[in-house]
Amino acid sequence: MRLLLIIGLWLPIWASAQSVFPLSLSDLKDHPATYQPAQDAKGVAIVFLLPDCPSCQSYSKTLNDLYREFQPQGLEMIGVFPGKYASLSEVEVFRSDFRIAFPLFVDKDQGQVRKVGAAVAPEVFLFDRQGHSVYSGRIDDWMVAPGKKRLQIRNHELRDAMKALSEGRKVRVPRTIPIGCIIEQ
Repeated sequence: MRLLLIIGLWLPIWASAQSVFPLSLSDLKDHPATYQPAQDAKGVAIVFLLPDCPSCQSYSKTLNDLYREFQPQGLEMIGVFPGKYASLSEVEVFRSDFRIAFPLFVDKDQGQVRKVGAAVAPEVFLFDRQGHSVYSGRIDDWMVAPGKKRLQIRNHELRDAMKALSEGRKVRVPRTIPIGCIIEQ
């Protein structure tokens, strides 16, 4: 178990030397889709989500707010639903119920999950324009443990990382441990 945890913590660091793009995914009509950021994008936040995960549902407003704040500054955001555990109709219901503003995709064979080392949902991977990892982990410190939330958020790691990337600065905290629902593989 410790070896898996150590590998899980180091995989994103190793992956940061590799470009993650293009991503081979499926759109919400079950057609193959290749995601490549726009040429003028400063970076991309990839958020792994599960439609029935309470943490993903709770964070949907925060993610929409971050998308709306940073999209005009050249940062893209996409949501990725891993595996075959959620039907396309469940993903559409999630999109509708939580008014998701950013593009959503499905990673049916979990190739992208393995590529970046995603383990839980929600888990975020922020990449620069070259496709190199600059941040991975939690959205903020609201979740203390599965099902337990703080009354007040103290650290906004994803927002801080997106702000740094949009301003051309180095991300101060490149890795945090996400808390959420396990992505079964």
